Amino acid sequence: MYKREWTKELELKALDEVYEVTNKKEQDINHIRKWLLLEPNIRARSDREWILNFLRGCKFNIPKTQEKLKYLHMVKTTLPEFYSNRDPLLPEMQELLNRCILLPHSTKNEELMIVRWCNVDTKRVSLINIFKVAFMFLDVAMIESSSLLVLGYHIMVDLKYFPLSLIKQMSPSVLKKIFCTFLKAYPIRIKGIYIFNVFPFFSTIYNIVAPLFGEKMVGRMKVYDHFDIEELCKYISISSVPKEYQGTSDSIDEIGERWKLHLKSYREWFLEDEQYRSDGSFSEIQNT
Repeated sequence: MYKREWTKELELKALDEVYEVTNKKEQDINHIRKWLLLEPNIRARSDREWILNFLRGCKFNIPKTQEKLKYLHMVKTTLPEFYSNRDPLLPEMQELLNRCILLPHSTKNEELMIVRWCNVDTKRVSLINIFKVAFMFLDVAMIESSSLLVLGYHIMVDLKYFPLSLIKQMSPSVLKKIFCTFLKAYPIRIKGIYIFNVFPFFSTIYNIVAPLFGEKMVGRMKVYDHFDIEELCKYISISSVPKEYQGTSDSIDEIGERWKLHLKSYREWFLEDEQYRSDGSFSEIQNT
């Protein structure tokens, strides 16, 4: 992950976009930390950067931050398919990492998540495990990045060679679990979602997923029949786009290898993370 210096420019951007007041944020961090210690149904981390990023993603609204933390720890309990067996050295995890299906990519000025479906072999990888790894990447970002929640994410989705056999795994209930977790458990600020090389049945999946995002988020989605670097660069600088997509940044293989090693370095963290759960009710997810 790109290590950015916390500059005066970022400080002003944080104040303007997420209402981060420098001389008040430590007070807010301590407030959440004390609340977590007193909350009987949540076993949670109390790391400073972890809490601070939840506050940023909720624009320093204390009740919203508490609700998001409750939701995250609830899904950790009720959705073990995403939050158990997260050892990055497990064969199924290595298989996914080697295929470079999901790639976070940090550059000087932007944060990207690149999603490439061309390397998905449904006989070897599952939709559930793909998003298990996605949530692992988000966890690392929440620990490490002091600027991710200020800059926000740009998400590139390449549907070229999308395996239609994967649609069998995309039941409405599974898609709801995935996107409710992504949107309600993590305080990620999404600046834009750019979907290109769409396949004929894409509208069916889109119509299921779009209501989960809400009107504001749907307005940030751009859908294209084919890849167009000029169109993409209206929203993302060419210096952030990988070489395979006509950009000037690192190659997909370089980014993938870097993240494979980086996730491995967090192995003990993910093994320890099994203990952080809550006594949530699954009905809370079903009713969202």
